[in-house]
Amino acid sequence: MFIIQLSQRVKKRIDDCGFKNYIKGVRATKKKTIQGYIDTYAGPPFPIHFKYSLMMMITFVTFMYGAGMPILFPIALMTFLVSYVLERILVAYSFQEPPAFDA
Repeated sequence: MFIIQLSQRVKKRIDDCGFKNYIKGVRATKKKTIQGYIDTYAGPPFPIHFKYSLMMMITFVTFMYGAGMPILFPIALMTFLVSYVLERILVAYSFQEPPAFDA
């Protein structure tokens, strides 16, 4: 899914500045407004509600069934570590900045 969205964003960028300019690294845009430029070059919004609910579900299942199946604790740890690293990379390079929920 990420690769499909990335290829669609690259196609919109190539349509905006032209293939030759995109290959050269020239980012001359055809957009008339700043909001049009931001819409073309910014990534999708960060789905924090899905990520948060996934982490809560993993935590609940791990603590609920972990006493009977102790292998769930290392699996949950690895899931949290991989998720943390991937989300940091995706927020830095793909998604828009997530909204600040604190002061």
